[in-house]
Amino acid sequence: MADLAGIFTKVAVAKRNSRKAGAVKANNRKTGHGKVQRVHKPVPPGTEEKILALVETHPEWGTQRLRNALEYQHVSLSRQSVYKILKKYNLNIPSMRKQWGHHLKEAHS
Repeated sequence: MADLAGIFTKVAVAKRNSRKAGAVKANNRKTGHGKVQRVHKPVPPGTEEKILALVETHPEWGTQRLRNALEYQHVSLSRQSVYKILKKYNLNIPSMRKQWGHHLKEAHS
């Protein structure tokens, strides 16, 4: 009987400790401690130029449509990556893309 009580005690202590460990893990997720850093694939060379060329010819296109056009050219890129590249050149706002495209067309004339 004493052996059985000892086993139950060990099980109860192990269960309590596992709950505490789970609480610590959940707390770490909330506070951001021990964050896993993501590794991003680099943008293929020449992709920025392709995006800028597409924006020049189609300034009204948004990020999703630009991404689809890149897919057609066999360049795999997320919509967010296209947005980041547009933002790098201050072309993330549709009116800025249209103004930039119009400016380039005038320069070529």
